[in-house]
Amino acid sequence: MKKILAMILVLVLVLSLGTTTVFAGYGGQGGPSDTGQYQKGINGYQDLDNFNWGENEVYELTSGGMLKGYGDGSFRPSNDVTNLEAVTMVVRMMGWEENKTDSICKFDLDQIPEWGRNYVSIADEMGVFQGIDEFNPNDAATREVIAQYVINAYGNEITSQLNLKADKYADDGSISEEYLEAVYQMKELGLMIGDNNAKFNPLSSVRRIEMAMIMHRHCHTYTYRNLTGLENLRVSVLIDDNTARYNIDLEPVITAEFSEDIFYIASGDVFNQVEAADTISFTEYGGDEIEFTVVLNGNIWTIVPEKLEYDTDYQIVFDRDKIVNTNDYKLSEQNEVLFTTMLEPVEGSVSVASISPEDESEDVMTSSNIVITFTEEVYNNETSSEPYSDDTATTAVKLEKYVESAWEIINIADYSIDVNDEVWTVYFDEDLDYNMIYRITILDSEILNFTGQSVYTFTTVGKTMVEYLPLGDEVAVDSEIVLTFDELIIDDEGADFTDTSILDVVELKVNDEAVPFTATVVYSTTDTVVTLDQGDYLKYGSAYEITIDENGIEDGIENDTTSEFSVEIAPLDILLVYSDESTISVFDGLGPYSVSDLESIEIVLSDDIGNLYDVAGVLLDDSNIADHIVFEKDDTDPLIEYTVSISETENVITIEGFETLEDIDHILQLSEIYYDSPSLKLYFGLETVSIIFDFQ
Repeated sequence: MKKILAMILVLVLVLSLGTTTVFAGYGGQGGPSDTGQYQKGINGYQDLDNFNWGENEVYELTSGGMLKGYGDGSFRPSNDVTNLEAVTMVVRMMGWEENKTDSICKFDLDQIPEWGRNYVSIADEMGVFQGIDEFNPNDAATREVIAQYVINAYGNEITSQLNLKADKYADDGSISEEYLEAVYQMKELGLMIGDNNAKFNPLSSVRRIEMAMIMHRHCHTYTYRNLTGLENLRVSVLIDDNTARYNIDLEPVITAEFSEDIFYIASGDVFNQVEAADTISFTEYGGDEIEFTVVLNGNIWTIVPEKLEYDTDYQIVFDRDKIVNTNDYKLSEQNEVLFTTMLEPVEGSVSVASISPEDESEDVMTSSNIVITFTEEVYNNETSSEPYSDDTATTAVKLEKYVESAWEIINIADYSIDVNDEVWTVYFDEDLDYNMIYRITILDSEILNFTGQSVYTFTTVGKTMVEYLPLGDEVAVDSEIVLTFDELIIDDEGADFTDTSILDVVELKVNDEAVPFTATVVYSTTDTVVTLDQGDYLKYGSAYEITIDENGIEDGIENDTTSEFSVEIAPLDILLVYSDESTISVFDGLGPYSVSDLESIEIVLSDDIGNLYDVAGVLLDDSNIADHIVFEKDDTDPLIEYTVSISETENVITIEGFETLEDIDHILQLSEIYYDSPSLKLYFGLETVSIIFDFQ
């Protein structure tokens, strides 16, 4: 294989000017050793064979003295980076290792392993811990915390110039608020990006080889920018949606995303395909040009080569002088990309042909199994004569889930593996957990002639969140009852809900009594909206309760399955007016009421109600208000003579002129009285009012 020597020489020059060694010895404690310069093709690391996607980057940094392996010749690429190791790497990456500090550290250094105390002190003095109030040195560092470490180290020198216009990650809501800005600054700088599903995975740990990738990008962004002082116009290149530059397929899709609007040679001249191709040199490294096409989509270019060869180095170079931004600043960094195509397959080797769930896939059902299809039947590396069976297959894989910022091994007793020639199916005894990251590792050391990718991760669906409306106390009676699920929910048999079937999982109570209602289910592309209808209006002064049976929903409910709200009291009062100028409200809980000297009954409406209307929108006045008021005796002779009028303020309806009342129940009922025409917001005759009189 060709060696990409020119790139290494450039890297060494950059590093000698701006950085110091990283991953050097920790003075014991099992840290990487200062001994040995492991270079690809000479004394290569013993454990990078299955990490082709980052191998070039590791060897480039090693050749420049920035990375060193362990004394046993290993790099240990899969080891999670702890918080202490991450801070140490940031300190060395920034060239601060020789700094002297006498300041008091915000963290208790007695709780820090001795080899790392100076690094923590330097990091604290240089602001790496700004906004970070807790530091557990031996815990695995999460992606969001590492983003904060690096951005704090950069300070305002670079980050203040950033225009954070990057598209939001799909799991933006999972990123801790205190780290959110740092995460997007890292994305804008090109130092950390999301996965193939546009998720950042903020709580995932970072392996040593992944930290090496961050450091490699640092060398081509932050360091280069400081050395040149050029304006930050950057292009980020992905190959098949990855940052990998090694083991590339022969038909890759190469995308170049520019950090801002770009133009051809001068601001205002928008690129066409011919001009875009004119700015790109695509060659076999040090050799012939490669035919390619460019598809333009704004600031994202897709570069598709016609034909590549196995085990070959290729170079793509963007012409800086011909790519400018709106201020005519030229492309300043990351204008070269080097990558190496995959080795030609060797007869007899075995690799993973496919896996389901797919690597990094999201929204995997909790009832899923894992199906691994190898390129051929798999044999044990030690015996080499017998293929794996159901009984022995568990020794060749490791299953883990990400719990509380660390990978937790799943007990072998909790799953089984069915081996059917080259197809292995992992069956779990119980459903997987909701919203959980899982990882399966093919133990390549156990499998004869295994090559290729060996680590795969996937994330299960999260329980749906439901938003309830209305909420709170004293809600308006014309409020709609709406349940919004943030997923496309299905029932426990896997079918979409209908207006009828949703009634099996939702219950509505009013004042602790279940009430009949209808429902309307509307599916959009991203959520499910269920509207409940229990009549034209809610009941005044009532308590409502909504309960969802999450067992009837496939993925369950993440938040509360019960919601309560109360409805405002009726905007009226019913007053009994007596000749002695006393007035009694029938809503004050007293009674029976005296009929002696009773002159009138007044229905006093809220001051802000305004005009009243019937159901057809006809204004109510003295001529027609009586059609909407009934006052009668609750016996065999219910009729009572009375008159009804509306006062000039139109907020008081008066009933008077009635005959002598008896000491029995009397019923007052209002019907179809609306206000705020033409919307006719609500009416008052929801319930009758019984008034009991006596002759006291």
